[in-house]
Amino acid sequence: MEESEIQNIIGFENRGIFSDIDTRYNFGIVTLRTEGSTDTVHGIFHQTSVNVLRSIDDVALEIPARILKEYSPEARIFPNIEDQQEVAVLNKILQTPPLATEIEGA
Repeated sequence: MEESEIQNIIGFENRGIFSDIDTRYNFGIVTLRTEGSTDTVHGIFHQTSVNVLRSIDDVALEIPARILKEYSPEARIFPNIEDQQEVAVLNKILQTPPLATEIEGA
């Protein structure tokens, strides 16, 4: 994220998209530029049709890159955020140190 500009993250559920692949599989598409850095990502998850690709700028959520970096830094799991309010809540939660963090003098 520091050396490229991630533009979009789109998460799909395979509900008829690939008929020869089990419907329980999920997959994603990431679009990026190989220069710059990422401050905000357009993201949308749980999609069941590729038609969303035509209107991604209109339907995607604005997700600060900080959320994607700090949500699960070791496993590199991105949260499946469903609305802009969840973005705000996660942003607030991630402002506090994790429970396992030792804070000097505390």
